Amino acid sequence: MHITKMSAVRASQAANCRSMEGTKEEFLRQFGNDYDYRDAPKNIDNIRSTEFKRLEGIVYLDHAGATLYSEAQMEAVFRDLSTRILGNPHSQSDSSKATTDIINEARRQVLSYFNASPKDYKCVFTSGATGALKLVGETFPWTKESCYMYTVENHNSVIGIREYALDHGAAALAVDIEDVDFFRGMKPSIQIKKRSLQRREKAVASREVPNCEGNNHNLFAFPSECNFSGIKFPLELVNIVKEYSGKGIGDSFNDRGSWLVLIDAAKGCATEPPDLSRYPADFVVCSFYKAHPSSMGATITFNLKRSNGSWFGYKEVEQLASLSSIQLRTGCFCNPGACAKFLELTHMDILSNLEGFFHNKVKLVQKLRSVCGKGIYLLW
Repeated sequence: MHITKMSAVRASQAANCRSMEGTKEEFLRQFGNDYDYRDAPKNIDNIRSTEFKRLEGIVYLDHAGATLYSEAQMEAVFRDLSTRILGNPHSQSDSSKATTDIINEARRQVLSYFNASPKDYKCVFTSGATGALKLVGETFPWTKESCYMYTVENHNSVIGIREYALDHGAAALAVDIEDVDFFRGMKPSIQIKKRSLQRREKAVASREVPNCEGNNHNLFAFPSECNFSGIKFPLELVNIVKEYSGKGIGDSFNDRGSWLVLIDAAKGCATEPPDLSRYPADFVVCSFYKAHPSSMGATITFNLKRSNGSWFGYKEVEQLASLSSIQLRTGCFCNPGACAKFLELTHMDILSNLEGFFHNKVKLVQKLRSVCGKGIYLLW
């Protein structure tokens, strides 16, 4: 019997649906009392069948990277845009004022979501979380006496602020938060493990800042929730670090001056936004494309081993999952520090992997040149 490729795919999807039904029944037997939005107008099955028809036969597990929009949301957006005239907000026409009102209301809702007083905070819209972090790095008042301290478990974009600090002669330091102690009747304290201190011999940029007592500013950055492991950092870190203003954290280096705190809430804000009335961070970065369409799913982190003890490559896992209509995100989720930490990779392990990677790339180029000639162009 001849089966076309498309029919084989459909047969595989049907088999997957039957398998998922059995798995779902077992899941509900164990966790049914805490699942399914039982008190909501629609349960999870109703929401999926009416608002996400395009997911039929598909398991989508990348909500932490890009969650899906519902049909009702798209209909509401289209209805709004097709029945209103919205102009440039920098003009004075009625259509421009309508746009200005929408923007102001959006800012008000964002501040309210984080329980942030408009007297103390301003909402600045950027292209995304990375754009917001870049803005902080570019405008922060770095000096040669400043320190940029960040947790090892951080997104690449948070780590990237380090380059702005180093360019201005400031120090940069990665730390592990080993413990936060809460003693009854006493202020909480922090226990940190410091990695190697970084500082460039010659600053690329310079900023003239008067040399006066208390003028120096330092920055501490951490995620409210790690996008790699799902670990939630205690928000009390904000108040603890601010208590160190005017004195050094530890004795490894002199980091006098005031401490400002940045929270990367891109992952954590969808389920537990930081309450800025209790934890008054100086900068909070969030991501609408992850949090806006619908509530985010869990971060599922795992690694697979072969029977001989070797690891499956994440690309292989991704390809096999796609064949079974399972959409997931693999790799380190742009979080190299957390990846190395949880896989127990040493600094030498990482250097060895990089050397092997580039060695293989050079061999590939040499092979292509021998086959295709000298006129080859590769983008890595």
